[in-house]
Amino acid sequence: LMSHVDPQGREIWITATLVSPAVKQGQVLRITGVASSEAWLNGVFLGANGRPGGDARSERPGRYEAEFAIPPSAWGSEQSVLTLRLSSFHAGARLARPIGTISVVPARD
Repeated sequence: LMSHVDPQGREIWITATLVSPAVKQGQVLRITGVASSEAWLNGVFLGANGRPGGDARSERPGRYEAEFAIPPSAWGSEQSVLTLRLSSFHAGARLARPIGTISVVPARD
């Protein structure tokens, strides 16, 4: 996703349409940044990093970098819908770019 994403002090939902890759094996969703996250691809739950919430009390902080394996069966034939739930209530200082990367990349060895 190529835009400024800022979940600081709030819970946000992002939906994006992706072109499904020709090779549907060995792909991961990578999120780097100061946020808790949950992710779905075409309704298939990919995983959670911490627990996003509507306030600091309900959120459980996640790690700075998270990777979620994407099962080949989760991809659509041509397009796929990625849905993310993000929140960030425990970062401390306010950051100019709290989310560095949200991308689908080949899995690391």
